[in-house]
Amino acid sequence: MLVFIDESGDPGRSIAQGSSRFFALAIVMFGDHDEATRCEQAIAALAEQLGRRQQEFKFSRDSHQTRRRFLTAVRPFRFTFHAVVLDKQRPWPRDHEIPASLYEWACGMALRVASDGWSDATVLLDAMGDRRSQRERQRRLRDEVVALRGPGALKRLATARSHSQRLLQLADYVAGIVMRQLTGKKWGDDYFSDIRGRGTVQRLQ
Repeated sequence: MLVFIDESGDPGRSIAQGSSRFFALAIVMFGDHDEATRCEQAIAALAEQLGRRQQEFKFSRDSHQTRRRFLTAVRPFRFTFHAVVLDKQRPWPRDHEIPASLYEWACGMALRVASDGWSDATVLLDAMGDRRSQRERQRRLRDEVVALRGPGALKRLATARSHSQRLLQLADYVAGIVMRQLTGKKWGDDYFSDIRGRGTVQRLQ
């Protein structure tokens, strides 16, 4: 099992000071390593066709035409997802109820669902913060999955920069699509139709 985790929006808690109203996090999963490799190669080939070379695909910045080509490129490959969404204008857990960051809390909630049935999974998170905070985040999330699913669930949990990992860019796209459909923006339903049936979306309360 190969697992890739990325987000859309920001985990900041103060909308009045510029934080996004919604925060979405997507966990994208491949049950077959070769299938993941083929999908990664298809995304890399698209980047070459578009003259982007090492430039990453980013849903929030890409044009509609690029988004459609990206979704067409990944459509043949077998992947699933679980996404969680938090509306910060609704009642949600406060500081004393969240042991770490809002990002980690949302990630932990998503992993409770997504990790069902995992065995020897390799998990890559989008790198956030400095190396020390990344290591602490990895440890806490690893401990949470192992406590829930047992020591055989995880082989490795690590971080990587999305610009160097094409399948993290796929997770970014899934999170961005979930966010766009939720907020009713143009093309949201159209984009979501490309991933509908591949996974689930959970509203956090």
